Amino acid sequence: MSTTTVSLRPPVAVQWVKNGRIITLGKVYQQPGGSLVFGVPYATRRFATPSLPSAVYRYLLNAGVRDWIIRFDLLGTAYRLPLADIERLAVVTPDQELAVKFGYFEPCPFPEWPYATRTVLVR
Repeated sequence: MSTTTVSLRPPVAVQWVKNGRIITLGKVYQQPGGSLVFGVPYATRRFATPSLPSAVYRYLLNAGVRDWIIRFDLLGTAYRLPLADIERLAVVTPDQELAVKFGYFEPCPFPEWPYATRTVLVR
């Protein structure tokens, strides 16, 4: 794994190219205590096993992101997983994403996160 530090100014939407299309995976934002979080909302899209492209995972780690939070907007619930645990818990999918069973995520307070006006495309 690369140890290159990535500098970013949250909030920022994280994008990735999948099947020739740019998709937004989530956003990096700063929690009130100062730590960085990668937040992924699920409102109207279908929920499946959470996964991250390997390059995005490395990017987030190098940027100092500590937690991955999945927020179910319609239910008002959220779940957290320390980013550092992903490599240990994930299985690699055929398209080289790191998939983590949702059961590893723990309930957490529902976060209100800021709107991101900037994006970063991870390659």
